[in-house]
Amino acid sequence: MSKQHMRLPLLIAVAAAVLLPATGGALEVPSDLILLKRSPQFRGLDRRYKVIAVEEADLDGDGLKEQVAAFVSRRKGCGRGGFAVFAMRAGKHRVEWAGLYESGRPENLIVAGGDIRSSVVTQQGRVRVRLSHGKDFWLRNERQSPFAGMKIRASSQVVKGPKAALLAPANLIDQDPLTVWCNASVGTGAGEWVELEFAKPVDLAMVGVLGGDYRSKAKWNESNRIYRFEMIAETHSDRTAVVEDEDISAMLKLPSMGKRVNAVAADARRTKWAEIRSREVVTLKIQVTSVYLGDQNDEVYISEIDLGVLLPDPKPDSGAEAPEAAPQPKTPAPALDSGLSP
Repeated sequence: MSKQHMRLPLLIAVAAAVLLPATGGALEVPSDLILLKRSPQFRGLDRRYKVIAVEEADLDGDGLKEQVAAFVSRRKGCGRGGFAVFAMRAGKHRVEWAGLYESGRPENLIVAGGDIRSSVVTQQGRVRVRLSHGKDFWLRNERQSPFAGMKIRASSQVVKGPKAALLAPANLIDQDPLTVWCNASVGTGAGEWVELEFAKPVDLAMVGVLGGDYRSKAKWNESNRIYRFEMIAETHSDRTAVVEDEDISAMLKLPSMGKRVNAVAADARRTKWAEIRSREVVTLKIQVTSVYLGDQNDEVYISEIDLGVLLPDPKPDSGAEAPEAAPQPKTPAPALDSGLSP
């Protein structure tokens, strides 16, 4: 036997010792919770807010588990917080539901069956909260979801050839960060926009934008990424010129009267979450105002848009024991956050 053939069993033994744990013999597969913390949606959420707890349960009874995160604001003097529901499907995590309180914040998290339970600090005190699936919240693809049936359009898009479907605006709301949209017009992408139209008015609290080509690290660097963007939330009352269901303001390209919020995204492969906090929203426009330049391509890419609802602050049950008084801040609360931090 040659020396080369004699080395082969030794190399195999060394590789097995490195790859296999000492006690088992099978490769350790990271749990869904570990993989969740590596996802762009979760990493972006934990950057914008502080995730205080994560629990796992089958919320909708389909035999597959969802992961629930409780989060609070990182801003000093800002008491807001809420919950987000994630799911691992087809090897990728997606946001199934998110909700942000007007001013309340959760202190803990228990997930049992289809319920999300927590003690929420409000201006009236601490309130025990139970949010039940099918009553207080629905997952993204369920027909009762406030985002069911929403439509999307873009300022420009590829309409011909094999790349038309690969770069369509609909890819931004398919819950898959590995599908993308990019502008088809000439330029860096500054000034380009996408607009969501909801099937019914939505109380919208937060928006997550994965503003680059997430399909690979190389593609992220090759193409333009979002640096600054503006969100415009429009209600029916903002549409001042509607005749026979035709929006004359849009036809004449008049500026929207909706609520405007500016946001800045870091050049990092994670979702940028920004707060809009607007009720009865019928359309949401996200407009790119400036970009990080790519190494090769001029187009700006967006991989995914996630949405969260505005939750009313819970009130103490009149028949229940009065909640413990919440501590009062020593300094006045700051002005409403505009979401400008990366």
